[in-house]
Amino acid sequence: MDNVTQQMIDFIEDICFEDLPKEVLHECKRLLLDSIGCAIGGLITEKGKISIKVARRLNGNPEASIIGMGGKLACPNAAFANGELINALDYDAIIVASHIPPFVLPAILAVAEKEKADGRKLLLAMVIGFEIAARISRSTTGLMEIISDNTNFAILEFPAVHGYSGTIFGAIAGVGKLLNLECDKMLPAFGIGGSVTPMKNMPKWYNTPPAALTKYTMAGWLSYAAVTSAYLAQMGYTGILNILDGEDGYWKFSGSKRWDAKKATEGLGKEWTFLDIDYKPYPCCRAMHGGLDCFSQILKENSLKPEEIEEVNLFMHPLTEKSIWKNYNIKTHVDAQFSVPYVFAAMAYRIPLNMWQDYQTMKDPRILKFMSKIKWNPHPFFTQEMLKDFHSRPVIVEVLTKNGIKIKKEAIYLKGSSFHKNYKLTDEELIKKFKENSGRFLSKRKIELTIKYIMDLENLNIVDEFMENLSIY
Repeated sequence: MDNVTQQMIDFIEDICFEDLPKEVLHECKRLLLDSIGCAIGGLITEKGKISIKVARRLNGNPEASIIGMGGKLACPNAAFANGELINALDYDAIIVASHIPPFVLPAILAVAEKEKADGRKLLLAMVIGFEIAARISRSTTGLMEIISDNTNFAILEFPAVHGYSGTIFGAIAGVGKLLNLECDKMLPAFGIGGSVTPMKNMPKWYNTPPAALTKYTMAGWLSYAAVTSAYLAQMGYTGILNILDGEDGYWKFSGSKRWDAKKATEGLGKEWTFLDIDYKPYPCCRAMHGGLDCFSQILKENSLKPEEIEEVNLFMHPLTEKSIWKNYNIKTHVDAQFSVPYVFAAMAYRIPLNMWQDYQTMKDPRILKFMSKIKWNPHPFFTQEMLKDFHSRPVIVEVLTKNGIKIKKEAIYLKGSSFHKNYKLTDEELIKKFKENSGRFLSKRKIELTIKYIMDLENLNIVDEFMENLSIY
């Protein structure tokens, strides 16, 4: 028995706000700012609109807010809508190569509002939630696994079972801290949550175009489950007490090929796994970002117009060989955010980032025509580069102009990666992204006030005040 469950519960119980380093608190604020901006931007999407309608239909006691909307709903329903909104644009941050914020933050934010928590309690709950989710994610099978024989030979494997269901433990951890759940309640809360997590259906999803709105895991449904699990445990409902432990633990029945208990607990409370963050500079799947970085530079440096381009050849992430990345039939915003030809066509026409997933953009005949010019293949040395440094994502972009000139750009790392300081997005860049995402809906005054609230979160008296400012009405 590896006893991971108990070690994590002990960490949740023992840690307090004063234990958190300034760097950890600041990064947590950046994640909150980025996630709130993504949610507000997501108000334009079909995924976001439907989720809000369903949450309002479920209604319930007025306890927590939907980001950007007026009025309050029952806590689990608000968490449901907010999870779907944060993930709607696929613009949210990546932590340890996993989507984590839209699965962890909504439950914590809703319960913090319901329980009248202050900014310090919210920050502490978020740090705990992000850290637990990050440790579960890195200890189980990821989206891609490098299979190596300890020589220069290696292959990149995409496991048959993958998804982000394990993030529920982070959401429950943060909620449990807000509710002051002690060990006798936190253990069953983990057990309940682990027993009701969504199925990991990501490979079926990405091999089945058109890209369903459910995506790789429904962030809203998991957030609803996290809130419910914590309140059930608080009221005495029981769950498996050692859900993460042993040969038949969560990792096994959730479909993971591996479980590294050491990675889950080593340095817990002293080393912060969740600081390995990729902030997205483009509203689309991260697998295409290296190519977009290079293509953007080529367009800018050569003042190229779309009509001057004959062909664009890309060599990038092997994941883009899967079906939904090859989609030319753009029906929904989720189709758009995963289609290789679509996002490069949108960039070629200098479409503002906050309009990439607008209906008018998706039906623009110029963009639809340009999509046929985009060709791509896996980078020939992608796996070898990742074997040297798992954070590398090599890419080559070649643009052939109509007058026969070939322009080439190469890159190894992606803009937005915090692992390499030269690529990390600054506070100013994240604030700019937030303003672009929220500018359609919030007044300049509300935008500036939201930034101030978040960057000074430890001095916020009540989360209600912050959430009320986010209303677009």
